[in-house]
Amino acid sequence: MRKIFGILAAVLAGVAFALSGITATSPAAATTCFTDITPAGVSAGEHVIQFTQGSCSWTVPDGVTHVHALVIAGGGGGGADCVGGGGGAGGVIDSANFAVSGAIQVNVGAGGMGGSFLGSCGGTQPTNGANTTFGTLTATGGGGGGNYLSFVNGADGGSGGGGGGVVGLGGAGVPNQGFAGGAGASIPGANPGGGGGGATAAGGTSTDGTGGVGGAGFTSNITGTSVVYAGGGGGGSDARGGVGGAACAGNGSSGVSPATSATGFGCGGGGADGTNNGGNGSPGVVIVRYTAAPLLAKVQGFAFESAALSPSLKLAVAKLLISHSETNSISCTGFVGYNSNHRSPSYLRKLALTRANAVCKFAKSLKPSLTVGASGYRVVTSRSSETRRVLITINR
Repeated sequence: MRKIFGILAAVLAGVAFALSGITATSPAAATTCFTDITPAGVSAGEHVIQFTQGSCSWTVPDGVTHVHALVIAGGGGGGADCVGGGGGAGGVIDSANFAVSGAIQVNVGAGGMGGSFLGSCGGTQPTNGANTTFGTLTATGGGGGGNYLSFVNGADGGSGGGGGGVVGLGGAGVPNQGFAGGAGASIPGANPGGGGGGATAAGGTSTDGTGGVGGAGFTSNITGTSVVYAGGGGGGSDARGGVGGAACAGNGSSGVSPATSATGFGCGGGGADGTNNGGNGSPGVVIVRYTAAPLLAKVQGFAFESAALSPSLKLAVAKLLISHSETNSISCTGFVGYNSNHRSPSYLRKLALTRANAVCKFAKSLKPSLTVGASGYRVVTSRSSETRRVLITINR
């Protein structure tokens, strides 16, 4: 018997060591592809995860069949060579009830590069932002802005790039993902470029010499905070650069002031003027919000009128935590059945609660990051030893 207990003790020690590893390295930390950004105060089992630039496969948690998915592509770069158009925003797909199962392939697109000034009003063509995919959902990268002499028109994209100064036309956007870029204008002393298209509005075309305003972005509170994504970049101008369509979008250049690159997610870079380069677009993102239904599991084997955890009970709790490493909170309900000693209801209630508390306390000792909810009790009339158990509710 002493040998058996020794073996169990060794197994439990190994289980505790394994759980310490699970605690130190959460599923979010174990991958470079996504992070858990769940805000405080959400319901048990609710999660918000964010995928940033790169590719990976996300395994859908057991019991999750639908998610709210926000999929945003990379924003386009701003144009250069004297007067450039603003970069278009990355396409946006907001799917509030997207069906999921198995392993979901995710690829988050990079932002486009702004055009580079090469002298004598020559420049390189800015690049479009890259597409972002989440399973069968594909958001199209934002179009690069147009230039003054070469690559005059803004490129098509999720939202279109703004046209280059004087005669450039704005690129087209993808229906239900973004809008077209604005056109360049011939205005003496300014010759402004058009604003890049945004997720919810077209890029602007100048009427007063100011660079075209970038199209407005998309506002979402999927993370628990209202955030604006995918605004178009402002167009460049010899007079005054256009403003980006969101705080994350780049502003257009004016004279010696350089164009700015986009920040945040899915925003277009500002268009250049003079000898400046166009601003870069910002990368895309995938944000997924879902609720994982709680799991119910039981551990049993308490001796009659006892709340002490035997080695076998401890092993059962430890194995449960290892098999559900995603667990972030638990609660325990203790049971007692028919009592041949005719104990009082208050005695039985206390016994059931003590059993519940013992199980939850031991689980937390193995995984200190667990949140433990209030314990409950149930008194039943069955004579079966199976009633001497604790039911564990696992929130994932």
